[in-house]
Amino acid sequence: MDANDLYHSRFARWAQFYKVLLQMLLGVAGIAALGIKLGLKLWPSEAPGWPMSLLQDTNPLGIIGYVLACSAAVELAARLFTKGPDEAVDPVILGIAATCFLIISRPDVPILHTAIVIVASTVAIGILFFVRNSFVSDPDAID
Repeated sequence: MDANDLYHSRFARWAQFYKVLLQMLLGVAGIAALGIKLGLKLWPSEAPGWPMSLLQDTNPLGIIGYVLACSAAVELAARLFTKGPDEAVDPVILGIAATCFLIISRPDVPILHTAIVIVASTVAIGILFFVRNSFVSDPDAID
């Protein structure tokens, strides 16, 4: 069996299936967390339990940042089942976006540092989109 045959095997199809499944579950969990956070804002309770107090103290952009970071990790893990390293551009873009959301969500980070991270991330994402459009033949193909 040739090594390239593995990329066209069931492993690649299963990796794609589980990648999509896990990312959908992350999306549902993120939306649920935002819904619970909204509910806690509209109907505050005296002493919410552990998970609720964690959501109460987390900025909504931070929740989305964590979900995007997990999604980027899943995407990158699925790319281990592809032929070349050029497909790793998409998860890197997603990871940079997640970092931006996490930095923006933190009130303790000085505004100048936040601005520098946002500008640098925007430039990096622009460069990565250029690389993706110029060099990656089909970024959605896992086979």
